[in-house]
Amino acid sequence: MIHELGLILFSAWVPDYDVEKGEKGCKILLRLGIDFIETDIDVTESCFNAIDDLAGDMFEPEIFSKEIILAIAVYEKLEKHGNQELINKITNWIRKNDEYSHDSDTITYLLDSMECVKSEVSKYGLEVTNYYKKQLLPALEKNINEQIKNTTDFLIDVDQREEFDDEFDLNYDTEQIVKLIHGFERIRPQISQEIKSIISATNDSICIQRFSRIIHNSKFLQKVYGRSNMITTFNELIEFLEKNSIDEFSRIGLSAYGYSSIVFNTKLTKEQIRKLKEIGRRYELTNDVEWEIDDKQLGFMMDSVVYKNKREDMKNLIVFLKEVNDIAPIVDITTGISFNLRELNFLKNKD
Repeated sequence: MIHELGLILFSAWVPDYDVEKGEKGCKILLRLGIDFIETDIDVTESCFNAIDDLAGDMFEPEIFSKEIILAIAVYEKLEKHGNQELINKITNWIRKNDEYSHDSDTITYLLDSMECVKSEVSKYGLEVTNYYKKQLLPALEKNINEQIKNTTDFLIDVDQREEFDDEFDLNYDTEQIVKLIHGFERIRPQISQEIKSIISATNDSICIQRFSRIIHNSKFLQKVYGRSNMITTFNELIEFLEKNSIDEFSRIGLSAYGYSSIVFNTKLTKEQIRKLKEIGRRYELTNDVEWEIDDKQLGFMMDSVVYKNKREDMKNLIVFLKEVNDIAPIVDITTGISFNLRELNFLKNKD
């Protein structure tokens, strides 16, 4: 049976790249793997291998999350019996899949998949904290360390310095630093200072000056390193909205009317969609024009939220955004202009 399911997973990848089909097959293997943990661990390991193969081919969080959930189940069942060897082995397989994804420029594959796990693990009667803290986070930290080393080694490589000094290469270096910090500071809040310390420790004036140019080349990095007051977190956005009136919005290009959109950090679950629809009904966002929910996105008419009883009320928008963010963390809001938001405190995010 596992062999047949493996063929289904392979056909999901080749030739159609069908994520939904692959996820359905992985769910079957996940359930099967959990059921056999205490009766035949070899079956569980075969299920794990099949999911691992697809997760290493498609680099989709919806797929990889099933491998992580099975690892959590194995940990819960076997850790108390001292079967550390198998636990370490499957954690290393997960770490390797994340490492392989870096070659496809998907540096947050494991972390994004862990976000998916948080929204669906309760369906399997499992709790993530112990496995995350004792196994998965150390594995992720190892890969993050490698990412930091590769990036900073390139920046301080004297042999490469003269070859990489035009605007294109400055933009490339900037992009790499931004991706590292934006991707991992939710789980490693001091990563920006770690990078700065490595560069500073070289005592190389040319390297330090180049790093300063990189910071100056990005508004995001200027914010991170204290050189800008731009809005980069959800709390900063709420604080800004609380301090400014509707009339002032037009002066900065922000719209308090018309169609607006919200992007979430992971694919929404059925339960999250249900809760979001409840919010929509309370704000009388009742048709497809006023209210659209996609896998990771929500579209809504700003007018319907802000304007009530023939008058605008900014408090309505603030409450609305807080309610939505409590259901699924918001990473982007576009209403005239776009706010691309940083995620912080990974383990503290709500399920």
